[in-house]
Amino acid sequence: MQTKRILFINFGGLGDEILFLPTIQSIKKEFSEADITLALEERSKGISFLTDVINHTLIANIKGKRKYIELIKLLIQIWCKKYDVVISSGSNKFISIFLFLTFIKEKYGYNTGKLSEILLTKTVDLNKNQYAVNMYHDLAKPITNIETQLPELSIQKKPLIENSVIIHPGVSKISVQKGMIKTIPAEEWAKVVEMLADSGKNVFLVGGPDDKECIDIITKLVPSEKFKNLFGFLFFCMKNRFFVFIVLSCCIFFSCASAKKEKSKNYVGWIEPDNSKIDVSLGCLRMSFRPKIGSFNIFVIDEDNKEQSVFSTHNEFSASSFYLKCGKEIYKLNSASGLKTETGAVVKYTISNIAKVSVFFDFMKSDEQNDYDMIKISAEIENLGTRQKKYALKGVFDTVLGEKDLNHFFSSTNDAINTEKEFRNVKAERWFVSKNDKYSMQFLLDGVDITPIECVLLGNKTTFDSNAWIPTLSIDKSFDSFVSYNDSEVCIVWPEVEINPNEKENIIFYLAFAANGEKPQGNYFIGDKIEVVEVKKEKPVVKKEVVKVPEEEKVKETKKEIPDVKFDVATLSREKLSQEYVAGLMERIANLEDSGENVDREELLMLNAELDAILEILRQ
Repeated sequence: MQTKRILFINFGGLGDEILFLPTIQSIKKEFSEADITLALEERSKGISFLTDVINHTLIANIKGKRKYIELIKLLIQIWCKKYDVVISSGSNKFISIFLFLTFIKEKYGYNTGKLSEILLTKTVDLNKNQYAVNMYHDLAKPITNIETQLPELSIQKKPLIENSVIIHPGVSKISVQKGMIKTIPAEEWAKVVEMLADSGKNVFLVGGPDDKECIDIITKLVPSEKFKNLFGFLFFCMKNRFFVFIVLSCCIFFSCASAKKEKSKNYVGWIEPDNSKIDVSLGCLRMSFRPKIGSFNIFVIDEDNKEQSVFSTHNEFSASSFYLKCGKEIYKLNSASGLKTETGAVVKYTISNIAKVSVFFDFMKSDEQNDYDMIKISAEIENLGTRQKKYALKGVFDTVLGEKDLNHFFSSTNDAINTEKEFRNVKAERWFVSKNDKYSMQFLLDGVDITPIECVLLGNKTTFDSNAWIPTLSIDKSFDSFVSYNDSEVCIVWPEVEINPNEKENIIFYLAFAANGEKPQGNYFIGDKIEVVEVKKEKPVVKKEVVKVPEEEKVKETKKEIPDVKFDVATLSREKLSQEYVAGLMERIANLEDSGENVDREELLMLNAELDAILEILRQ
């Protein structure tokens, strides 16, 4: 089987994803060049930090009232990616219908009845009377004979206190009710506790309410002097989080998620210490870092002390990231340590035996008379290998200010940029601005000590989901895509450099900011004193074709008084009847509805009217 793109679907908690990993890893061993995507729930996205076998993730929040909308959005994303194979762990009898609607050629899943046998390429029997890893791994048997016994996790941590072990022996009652075997019996855990205690380890038992029965059995079978039972005490101390984190970060951790009744295997992993967010504020700026996932965001504060993010806040700012290329390998820098400095903060990303990337964010003033209104970003790349290597850095920034205005970007040579564009040289443009009526951010990419760029790309969010180091743009195409409506990003790529072992190279650029409708002063900082008159263009065609709301019918502040809007079906072009356009329109409506009090009710009203008109044509 020649496979290029493989989609796995597994909904559940993080423990379920860990147990599902051997299935993915076996397929990856069979097809080493395969591009692997995992569809999962938001709560389980951390699995991507525990393994390098997963290239991409698709998030579907299937819990709650919007689960069917989420499944439809997931389908749309799947249609865009054009996968060759899909493997699903779902046991619901309707899962075969969902897999059929993906239109993927090869479909594998559990046998849930005659319908699954008809719609799927191959089915396997669901056998819950075995360890969950083996149950999931049955899905790989029609494709490969390779069998991975246990999850292969990429965790490298060192204990802070020797001879200490935490054991979490239980499992959720929901899993028990479903008949899934995710742990060994309490009697076997008792033997493990005694074995560790007899070898000189300090053993701690922890767990949640569902684990009480298991822990009670252990305490009856094992003398109390051989372990410390923190089942009740730990929850009592949750108010003192510092204490809890110290305890957890200093011990080896045994988890039921990786437990199996097999003496020849080692189930030890390391508890990762908490690395909470870092906030830095100076002048009209605030930066927030999430070192654990390597993400960051910047907020501009106005005269009323209200702040506005300049990058997307979705999924803890994870849409804005730095990437490192070493040779032909590309690494997304998504796990880091961070700390405050005298002038800002530094976030450090480490790729074992490859490189260390330290990104310094230094707050500064564009002029001594001004408040802090700029940030100098310095990325330091250090070669951790034993020979000279070629490195390149890329930054992808999910801007949001321009998406709330008629124009996404401005430059010194363009009054407005509303389509995808590529710049191989910025000697003329020098800077790019993302702004709305009140806030603005300026990318300074030429002048003073700024590192020359290889290229700057302005494109739709999905354009930069590509595996290519420099994605291919659809020049002069709007910032709309099949699954992402009116969503633009900035991609900056710096040239490749050769770095000797233990040596470093620096990359520098600047960001300037302004609030209260003022202009950022970054162009003066770099010596560009050209005043640019930013003349707004008319609305793009894609927005002009929606039905206008008469002045007297404009939306009032109260939601209940939104008037009905008449629409003219005849004004709609045939191109708006495409699947791509409708999907983008629905995505935009959903985003506006979720934005709360700051929603642009007029735009929402117009978009819904347009959607109604399209559906009316389709019904004819």
